[in-house]
Amino acid sequence: MPCEECEEGLYKWGETGECLYETLEDCQLANQGEHLEEALKPQADEPVDWTYNFTKEQMEELHREGELLVEVDRDDEKPMTLLFTYEKEEEEKELEEDIEEEKEEEEEIYAKSRLNSKGYDNAASLVESDNVDRDSDWSFSSEDGNALLGEDGDDWENYAKWFLLENEDASEETKDRYKFPFGKEGKIYRSALSAIRQRAGQFGYDDVFEAAGKLIEMIDKEEDEVVLDKEYAKLTKAMLDDELDVYIDKITNAIKKL
Repeated sequence: MPCEECEEGLYKWGETGECLYETLEDCQLANQGEHLEEALKPQADEPVDWTYNFTKEQMEELHREGELLVEVDRDDEKPMTLLFTYEKEEEEKELEEDIEEEKEEEEEIYAKSRLNSKGYDNAASLVESDNVDRDSDWSFSSEDGNALLGEDGDDWENYAKWFLLENEDASEETKDRYKFPFGKEGKIYRSALSAIRQRAGQFGYDDVFEAAGKLIEMIDKEEDEVVLDKEYAKLTKAMLDDELDVYIDKITNAIKKL
């Protein structure tokens, strides 16, 4: 007994129902509890007799997987199998397609890639000289890439030094040859290394994964040493201050005895 449209544009449940619902989906949702079995099946054992197309929000009220398959018992009739689905919005479909295309492109690019030794050496040098951004979020735009190429836009030697992965299949002196940027404006970013480590692990690039991990360890070690030096300096100053106070007290007492 599906929903039917009334003359005034509303919807009702069955021939004898009242015209209470503004949309077909509202009618189906409001009455599904009375007429559907409370059972979910991964696949239908028989052909689907009826299909309802819901919005994503409405489907989430029924089932998180985006699909609900149930059977309905009907008096003196064969049970009916119902399939509830939702149509993805066009923007959602396009986004999924873009993600899939990007993933395929990356898999193809990384097929002939390796750790960029020039980039790793530069990254290690930046850590040793404490040119490190430990807290900022990481982002790298096309403008950032252009800045690495210098005013004339042809400093590829410098450009190559800011990436941990080199695609040997790409042409030299092109941006496609270098991936996984780790810094900009003269600094290496810890957040960039974390992102690189995640992506390298995803695509199975163990050498890049391990290199990013070593750089992170170096950064954290340097930070711990800086903190330790500061604490030591504070302690030394406190000790000197205490000794100075004692020395002043001794001089004061000696003067009093004169």
